[in-house]
Amino acid sequence: MEDLRLNQQQFRVFAGSIPELCWMAHPDCHIFWYDERWYEYTGTRPDQMEGWGWQAVHDPKILQEGLERWHQSIQTGQRFEMVFPLHAAHGRFRPFLATLRPFPQT
Repeated sequence: MEDLRLNQQQFRVFAGSIPELCWMAHPDCHIFWYDERWYEYTGTRPDQMEGWGWQAVHDPKILQEGLERWHQSIQTGQRFEMVFPLHAAHGRFRPFLATLRPFPQT
């Protein structure tokens, strides 16, 4: 159990040290973890972003296309890249390059 705690702590330190916004999701696009920078940038709280809450900070004009491409990436295992405008805490959208790499399903 101590090894698991140490691994989790090391992961949080690592994820907190990269400059990008970082998150993890299940294959159905249900996001279960965000780094602190995500919350700082979007001005949201964990309870607002849990599950499908992430959709609230994406530009609705391209959300459907993004979801379709994300699902295709998961099905094929291929890397996904797309520019997603994210709504910032200051009230404007700013484009971000989303790069996703699906993990093989076990």
